[in-house]
Amino acid sequence: MADEHHKWLDRDAAERLLRGEPLEGIDSSSDGDADTEVDAQANARANAAAERLARALSALSGAG
Repeated sequence: MADEHHKWLDRDAAERLLRGEPLEGIDSSSDGDADTEVDAQANARANAAAERLARALSALSGAG
């Protein structure tokens, strides 16, 4: 279930976050097509989660 919930957090996305790079256009849908309202809402949640994770990683890297 966690894998399905965080589809956007693949290896490439994790590497970009760890390097402090922005994540643009995160798509959490299975086929990459956000035609439905449900997909659009899932993508918005994935983008918000990515932003929170990026801020947390940035704060941790600045704390060291």
